[in-house]
Amino acid sequence: MKNNKILKIIGISLVSITILSLLLVGAYFLFLKQDKYDFKLKGKEEVIIEVFDKYEEKGYKFFINKQDVSNKIIVKGSVNTGVIGKYELSYIYEDKVYGKRIIEVVDTKKPEITLKGEKEISLIETSKYNELGALAIDNYDGDITDKIIIEGKVDTNKVGEYTIKYKIEDSSNNKNEVSRKIKVTEKPKEIVKNIIVEDNKSSIPQVPTQKSGEVNNITFTQNGIHVEGCTSENIKPTSVSLNNKLFRAEVTNNCYKSDIDLTTLENGDYTLYINNNDHYEKAINKLDTMLQIKRGKVGNKLVTFDYTNNNVNINISDFYYEYDVIIDVGHGGSDTGATNIYIAEKDMNLKVSLYEKQKFEEAGLKVLMIRTDDSYGSGMGPTSLKALNRRAYYMGYYGVASKVIYSNHHNASSNSKASGFEIYATNQMSDLSTEINIFNAVSGIKDTTKIKANAIYGRDYESGSLLNKTSGNVYNNKNYYAIHRIPSELFNLNKVVIYESCYISNIDDFINYWNNEAWKKISDIKVENYIKKIKSM
Repeated sequence: MKNNKILKIIGISLVSITILSLLLVGAYFLFLKQDKYDFKLKGKEEVIIEVFDKYEEKGYKFFINKQDVSNKIIVKGSVNTGVIGKYELSYIYEDKVYGKRIIEVVDTKKPEITLKGEKEISLIETSKYNELGALAIDNYDGDITDKIIIEGKVDTNKVGEYTIKYKIEDSSNNKNEVSRKIKVTEKPKEIVKNIIVEDNKSSIPQVPTQKSGEVNNITFTQNGIHVEGCTSENIKPTSVSLNNKLFRAEVTNNCYKSDIDLTTLENGDYTLYINNNDHYEKAINKLDTMLQIKRGKVGNKLVTFDYTNNNVNINISDFYYEYDVIIDVGHGGSDTGATNIYIAEKDMNLKVSLYEKQKFEEAGLKVLMIRTDDSYGSGMGPTSLKALNRRAYYMGYYGVASKVIYSNHHNASSNSKASGFEIYATNQMSDLSTEINIFNAVSGIKDTTKIKANAIYGRDYESGSLLNKTSGNVYNNKNYYAIHRIPSELFNLNKVVIYESCYISNIDDFINYWNNEAWKKISDIKVENYIKKIKSM
């Protein structure tokens, strides 16, 4: 019995030992042999990228018991870099998340804002300022031009400098701004001098009488002016004079002709007199408005006329250049010029001219543009003149003291096949070397934007017929175009050139020139050649 108890105790002990051993073995495998998981992100857990930039996953490493099983990780989530916001990526193995990464897509770029028109604009006092505005494009929001805030005002009735600011802010609060300077200059005035000359040793200015000689014609000559007129029938003229300086006259009955050399005179103010044997009196101006010469370069002198008190008064001063280049921008305002289904000539003329002006100014040259916006532009002369004649008058007045002066236009014809590049020069223009170089360079464009270059022309006023000047020919015919005729006749200016760079009535010619931007190549050729000319002067 005792032995049985001993055996029973031994059996129970063995069972206990066995159970304990099994528990120890289980604990060993449970705790000492448990799988070890190790997950590591490459790169940062929180990433910030710019909208529309490409998101590049830096990757990760995943180990189980030091064995690389990264290929078993599943990445849950996505990143849309085209939409601002926060995105979460989860890195999962067997339904358990082992890592997370936060990607924030942001927009920190300023919107781009670009001025329409020039950064600096010069306006003449009392002219109209047309707000051209600006364009605003954002990398995320797109076209936000309608959100531009314009600050500042321009008072063209007051001479001074004004600044207009254009501010823009996108949906991410990124801000940008540009500004435009507008300079309002004093309205040009014709040089008018009240000249009082003592007549017959009297301190009281003499008023022209019916006996005084009348001036019926004045024209420029190489060295001065040619004057013609008549006196009363019983008065025979003997000579003419500028103050006390006498000049011979060719006399027939009571009429006279005289060539006056202005290059021999000292700088100063003069009045024209008609003389006979016993007295002299101021000449009476009987010239039509369009026959009154106004200003010109004679030798190395700048000669300016005015007709105050109906006399002929002359100022002589040393010549100087006020501008390097004057660009007339054809048409403008309600005058559209030629048109096709795509565009009006006036807009083409302005875009080309602004481009050329910028190129000249980048070369350090001083440029005057007749208009810088969609207005008709500047004018001078009697208000009774047509707008085109007042523009031509303005060109002549300032063109006298400019090294280069030309007008930008684009042609049209009822003949839909008419095409090509043309230059129109003043009939009397003798030095066409620069224009010939420009013409030849344009005709030499050989790439896909090859331009057909027709000729350099003059044009006759009476018949309207074209005069070929491609070889530098000179003609004495009256000029057809007002911007040739008025500067030539009233300002002794025979160097005005008109560019008709394509026929917009010919759609193929227009597309090649405008859409394919052949116009820029032509403009670059013009600017390059005129810069060479100016620097050589």
